[in-house]
Amino acid sequence: MKIISAILGFIVKIIAGSFVWLVIALVACFPLGLLVLKLSEGFIKSSTLFQRGIQDVDALLYALFTLTCFAGIVLARVVAVSIKILADKKIAQRSQKS
Repeated sequence: MKIISAILGFIVKIIAGSFVWLVIALVACFPLGLLVLKLSEGFIKSSTLFQRGIQDVDALLYALFTLTCFAGIVLARVVAVSIKILADKKIAQRSQKS
């Protein structure tokens, strides 16, 4: 029974940590999406033409940038955790060889 409770405690810990990062990513993606929208506006030679051209779809474009930023933050977190796990395994292997 101790093993099952230890496994469940580990799973709850992982889910809680992932939930915190999902909330952080959700909060951070909105200003980053707005920043990317403003940067994309800077690449257009005539900003009035840009505003007139996307007047109907600016909310859709902002939503697309926001979702892209959210996915990028989550992907960066997954890559960082993967690198940390691989580095820890490599250090453990080196210490066993010594």
